[in-house]
Amino acid sequence: MAQWYLESIETGFSFPEFATTAYEWREWVNEYIADSKRILTVRRNTTAFSLLAEWGCDVVMRKNDIGIDLAEYDLELTRSEAYEYYGDVHTELCTEFLGESVTRAGHDKLLSTEGIGKAEFVAYLEKAE
Repeated sequence: MAQWYLESIETGFSFPEFATTAYEWREWVNEYIADSKRILTVRRNTTAFSLLAEWGCDVVMRKNDIGIDLAEYDLELTRSEAYEYYGDVHTELCTEFLGESVTRAGHDKLLSTEGIGKAEFVAYLEKAE
């Protein structure tokens, strides 16, 4: 979806090749993926993680060996506060990821280009069938 949106602003945009035979993309993409999983897991589990921290747990391990250092997160937020706060943190992470992707794709000028509105984007998608 992000690529289509960026293409609607700049014809010819394409993301860098993520799946190359040398897997160079893993060096920079994997940390974004792991951070995203950490943030979203904490967002849904602040109450349980708060109790674990009280009981002496320092790190929660989730699948794929992704460790969540509980001291790095505000676990005192209410459920609704956590959803809002960590939702914003996740949005910032995704924005950072897209910025790096745009830079790696050689389209830095998109970082300072005004985007298009929803109606314009829908029109672009309808034409792109």
